[in-house]
Amino acid sequence: MKRTDFATLKILLSADKSCIIIISFSSFIFFILFCYQSLSQYAAIFTQSYDFSIYLQNLWLIINNQTYNTVRDIHIWAHHLEPILYPI
Repeated sequence: MKRTDFATLKILLSADKSCIIIISFSSFIFFILFCYQSLSQYAAIFTQSYDFSIYLQNLWLIINNQTYNTVRDIHIWAHHLEPILYPI
């Protein structure tokens, strides 16, 4: 009798619940640690970085329907075209 892949996966998952709990807990800890690291790096630069300030102002300008970036003294599309910011 040949088992399908889904049946084999179901047997593997139901065989050892402690393994699933350990992997889930480890993934959660990993997620928390990297969130903390990302937020601490963001807090450390205080958005004063020149490159980051360009993107931050562009995002603010797009939200407020404006187009002139005062950091670079140019139109926001003249430096980088960032269409991904519009759906945000």
